[in-house]
Amino acid sequence: MPFVNVKTNVSVNKEVHNKLYNEIDCAIALIPCIEKGWTMVNFEDNCILWFENSDAPAAMVEVSVWGDILDNNCQPVTKKITDIINSLLSIDKNRIYVNFFSTPYWGCGGNNY
Repeated sequence: MPFVNVKTNVSVNKEVHNKLYNEIDCAIALIPCIEKGWTMVNFEDNCILWFENSDAPAAMVEVSVWGDILDNNCQPVTKKITDIINSLLSIDKNRIYVNFFSTPYWGCGGNNY
């Protein structure tokens, strides 16, 4: 039940949104105990993002997961997500941030897990 929020200052069309979703879903499944198909992804394009005194293409990706996530599980996901954003949105890898959040409380369908 991960949630991924992708913010970028570039414009993204529906076809690229679909590709991003599918590839991000696969990347998140690199985390043990997370299955493909359960990832919810929000895309916020055309945001006002400044980094290093520039509004050049950039992205901020926030990954929220239920339960603990180990440091060594984050690295492969960060690399994969960075590669995806770089490939599909042509954003330089050094202008992509990936942030992880974990919570012991996660609800869906009216129930908490």
